[in-house]
Amino acid sequence: MLHSLAISSLVALTTALAVDKPLDVCGTPPPSEGLVDAVKEFRLQEQELRTQGLVAQANVVVDTYIHIISSDGTPQGGNVSDDIVRKQIDVLNQGLSGTGFSVTLKGVDRTVNAAWANDRSEVAMKRELRKGSYKDLNLYYLNAPQGSASIGGYCYFPVQGARPGSESFIRDGCVMQFGSMPGGSLGSNNLGKVTVHEVGHWFGLFHTFQGGCDASSGGDQVDDTPAHAAPRTASDYQCPAGSNIDTCPSLPGSDPLHNYMSYRQDRCYTEFTQGQISRMVSLWRYRDPSAGLSTASIN
Repeated sequence: MLHSLAISSLVALTTALAVDKPLDVCGTPPPSEGLVDAVKEFRLQEQELRTQGLVAQANVVVDTYIHIISSDGTPQGGNVSDDIVRKQIDVLNQGLSGTGFSVTLKGVDRTVNAAWANDRSEVAMKRELRKGSYKDLNLYYLNAPQGSASIGGYCYFPVQGARPGSESFIRDGCVMQFGSMPGGSLGSNNLGKVTVHEVGHWFGLFHTFQGGCDASSGGDQVDDTPAHAAPRTASDYQCPAGSNIDTCPSLPGSDPLHNYMSYRQDRCYTEFTQGQISRMVSLWRYRDPSAGLSTASIN
C-alpha cells in the first residue's frame, strides 16, 4: 500500500512538473540594429497618426505553407495528423483576429529526416522545403528547434529588400516544436499558441519584456505594452485570475499577462494590443514595400 502510494505521489509530482516547468519558449534572434532603427521611425509615424485620431489598418490574407518534419514518420516522431494541422491554423487565425491579418493554408508537406527533425541543418532544410514569396508564411514543425527540447520555437524578423535565394529569404519563417501544436506533448504550451507568438515575430513584434525595466531602452518600442521583466520561474509563466503583477514598479502599467509576445502558459495568451497591431501594419509595408496604407478613425 505504501509502495503504491509512493508511486502515485511520484507520478503526480512528475505530471505537475511537466505541466508547470518553465519553457525557454522562444529562440528568435535579437532584432538587428537596422530593424530597431526602422521601428523607432515607425513609432513616431504611428504617434503622429494618433494625434490625428487615426490608426493604420490592414486587410491581408497571408498564404501559408506548413512543413512537417518527423524523425521516423510516426506520430510520436512528429508526423502529426492533418486534423492537428487544421486545428493549428484555426488557433493562429483566432490569435490574429482583430489585427487585419489572417492566414490561409496553401499546402502541407511531410518529410522524414532525423537530422532535420532535430534542426541540425536549418538552411539546407529550408532551401529544400520553403515555398512562395517573401510575403508568404512558412511554418516548420519538428522535434527540437535549434536542437533543444526546451525551446518551443523561433522565427525571423522581416528584412527589407530580401532577395529570392538570399539567406534572409531562405531562413524566413518560423520553426516550432511539434508538441506545441493543439493537443501536443508540450505541457502547458500545447494549445497551439507558441505558433501565434512566433508569427508575431514574423510580423516584426519584439518581446514585451524587451529591455526589461530599463526605461532608456525603449522596450519593445510599442506605446501601450507596459515594461516588465522577463519571466524566469515557473510561477512567472502563470496568470493568476485577478492578479496585478508589476515587475517594473517604477514604470507605468502592470505586466501584460495575456499578451502573445510575453512568455506565458498557452492558457494565458489572449491579445495583441492596438499599438502592436499598428506596428504589424507598419512592418508589413517594411516587408512588402508595394503594400498600400489605409487608415481608420480611432473609436
